[in-house]
Amino acid sequence: MPYTHFRFIAWEVPTATQDLGVQNSPVVSGFAPGNECAAVVRLPVTATVAAGDARTRLARLAAVVDRAATRVNAIGGDNNQTLKIFIAPEFYFRPPVTTGPNYDQCTYPQAEMFKIWGALDLMFQHADFTHWLIVPGTVMWNRKDQLDAQRNPKTNYFNSALWVRGGPVQQATRIIEKQLASGIDGVPQAFAPGADAQLKPIYEEWRNRKLRVFTIDGSPMGLEVCLDHGSSSTCRVLKRTLNEWSDKENGQTQNVSLHLITAGGMPLQPYSVSAKVNGYVLRNDGFTAAPHSELRKVESYKMASFITVQPSSLWGTANLAAGVGNTDNTNLAGDELVTMLGGTNFEFQQRIVIYPSQALA
Repeated sequence: MPYTHFRFIAWEVPTATQDLGVQNSPVVSGFAPGNECAAVVRLPVTATVAAGDARTRLARLAAVVDRAATRVNAIGGDNNQTLKIFIAPEFYFRPPVTTGPNYDQCTYPQAEMFKIWGALDLMFQHADFTHWLIVPGTVMWNRKDQLDAQRNPKTNYFNSALWVRGGPVQQATRIIEKQLASGIDGVPQAFAPGADAQLKPIYEEWRNRKLRVFTIDGSPMGLEVCLDHGSSSTCRVLKRTLNEWSDKENGQTQNVSLHLITAGGMPLQPYSVSAKVNGYVLRNDGFTAAPHSELRKVESYKMASFITVQPSSLWGTANLAAGVGNTDNTNLAGDELVTMLGGTNFEFQQRIVIYPSQALA
């Protein structure tokens, strides 16, 4: 049955920082994993992920989602026509460089990334999460032993956003690649998927680009990662995808009711917002001043301030309503907390923010 409403649940947690008051200081990401949270029976972490950084982060994710679900029920719960959308910020899955020799640039080796991916496939299969969509931030990972144009060994770096449907019927976790690495990513930008000479043609294939648009039980939505939401001509990735849909799909058009953004240092860009009129944009950011998360309704799209255009227009700017206030927030503590460095910028109270349910356009 198609959903009639949605509820945004943001896990507000810092995922990057820099020296406080030092202009242009390097951005630091890949914090120590901390202690592993106690196991959650209805959100198990598969034993294929051994004790260590990745397992600690998966266990914390399970604990936070469990607490969020318990809190939603405590404040009244939702009916089966309300989709819960849980979003963590970019860089949540990022190890410190001290983790091991294959974790260069604070990224997981490919084998470890595949274990995280597989664990997410299995974690949310309890019936309590049937009406949930989980976006657990991004995974920073590397793939070694590729060859550049001169046949020299190199390492490629990926920043992958994942999303998974909950519920007892297993649905594979999907993956969307960030187009370009920003300076905040802390990896060689030339070896990101959207820049590397060997990977770029694969990334630009339409069958891969259109994966950032998906439908959940009749509700179309799109997912972007941080810099992909930028307003420059090389960004606006979701808007460009929607703009080209008709040409690539035999005249069919596509819109999205919800525009989801997992970020680390990217404010909302009205030029890049792509949800249809009366749709919403949902943002969660781990490297920003307040608001760390926000829910905004799209009222219209205008070009040159007065000409009405479609959401997919590359020249249209979204007019956004004021941010929707949250219904409830729960501060986290103990092993639920991501370890911070102390005395640095963009360190804020880690909490679960639950927004009021909204009608789907």
